[in-house]
Amino acid sequence: MTRSLVRIALVVALACLAGHAHEGLHAKLAKATEAIADAPGAASLYLKRADLHRRHRDWPAAYADLRRAEDLDVALEGLDLAWARYFRDNGEPRRAAVHAERELRARPRSEGALVLRAELAVELGDHAGAAAALARAIAAAPQPTPELFVVRARALASLGDVDAAVGALDDGLAALGPLPALQNEAIELELGRGGYDAALARIDARVAQAARKESLLARRGDVLLAAGRPDAAREAFLAAQAALAELKPRRRTTRAMQELDLRLRAALRDL
Repeated sequence: MTRSLVRIALVVALACLAGHAHEGLHAKLAKATEAIADAPGAASLYLKRADLHRRHRDWPAAYADLRRAEDLDVALEGLDLAWARYFRDNGEPRRAAVHAERELRARPRSEGALVLRAELAVELGDHAGAAAALARAIAAAPQPTPELFVVRARALASLGDVDAAVGALDDGLAALGPLPALQNEAIELELGRGGYDAALARIDARVAQAARKESLLARRGDVLLAAGRPDAAREAFLAAQAALAELKPRRRTTRAMQELDLRLRAALRDL
């Protein structure tokens, strides 16, 4: 994977972490405006409405509310984070990074600011900075999400440090348990550097834990074939076929399972 593709993958993953739902924004804006009418001197209400305007991509209105909140209370908690999100979404990552750093100086364990700082580092091509920010976000989070570990691993991999990337995923597995998202990412990293035995060991661990084994056994066959071990690959493909045959008809006849069956038949035919 090229560095540009890695950067795109990191930005997308981080956007998913930091994304907000856009449903009901108009109703929320109306409610926020009513609250401000009742308490026009409350800086926090302008901050809340500014965030809604930002999510609605109404930049002038978001900017006006942020300035009003700042005028009312320059030390308002969350103000720098709100400015950072505003500038990030408005296409000014460097200005956003300045505010994210200010937020982190005031609140070093702010998970939102740490994730945002990582996103900005990716946008600016600073994968080392992204990895460091994500490490801090993981340490700060009461319950870190699997995505934090995955995106940190990708940032480290983009720097060429696959050992550290795999280690980051193993940290996630130790903290969160045997989650497929982390295991699959580690398998792909191992395969990317030709670590077939390491990848197979991770696949075997997943097979041992999984209730459904057919797709994992097929993946095992793919890896064995890539590793130049056709006899072992054949055994894995046959095992996948047997696991597929044991499924109940309603599961075996899904499109995904029918496609898997065709793929296994083709692989065995070519061996």
